[in-house]
Amino acid sequence: MSQSAVSTWHPRVFVGATTGSLNPQIPSPVWRSSPVAIEIADGIGFAIDGESLVVTDGVREGATTITGRLEDGTYPQRDFTVTRQGQDTRVEGYYDWQDYSMRREGSTLNIAGETPRESSVITEQPNGDILVEGAYPAQRYEIRAEGNTTRVTGYDEFDSALITFAGDKITIQGAIPERTFEITKTENGFHVQGAYRFQDFDVTLAPEGFTIQGLYPQQKYVVANAGSAA
Repeated sequence: MSQSAVSTWHPRVFVGATTGSLNPQIPSPVWRSSPVAIEIADGIGFAIDGESLVVTDGVREGATTITGRLEDGTYPQRDFTVTRQGQDTRVEGYYDWQDYSMRREGSTLNIAGETPRESSVITEQPNGDILVEGAYPAQRYEIRAEGNTTRVTGYDEFDSALITFAGDKITIQGAIPERTFEITKTENGFHVQGAYRFQDFDVTLAPEGFTIQGLYPQQKYVVANAGSAA
């Protein structure tokens, strides 16, 4: 890989709705993951706390499936369908609390979930900063890019992080080891290294999607655009 190719790897940092849980335990309605993510593919990313896949609006229209149920059909609550049409994006999960609707209005993205707890307003400022606001103080985030770093400031230190882009690596520095990750670009995708083995993931990119695989079977997701065999 050439040095010029390495230096250009700078995935987008975005804010969206949390979908597939990357934690090996089954999430409950009170589960909360960071809505801030490093983009993997158009409008789908890896949450900076390592807890979920995050979805936002994207360039590509149509349906995208996020399949996480096991081969025997168990854990259907790990499956999601994302549908994008014009300024609207809809996320449909197994339970009502997993459903979201999004609408883009210029530099503002409105996300509506089942309750105010799952809803937020994301505003992209003229200087490139991102402001996230919701009904509760814990939903507020400020995101500011400064050269090769992006600083995420949340409600408290555990919601905050410093993201550094350096060559073929990205470092997410959280307040504790469990919130710190190193993402390394590979030939077919990238590898995520966390503090513990269950926080490690391999992402394999495909022409129309990707696969993310963790330590346990319930930490695998196949993301595919409609009509693809990713």
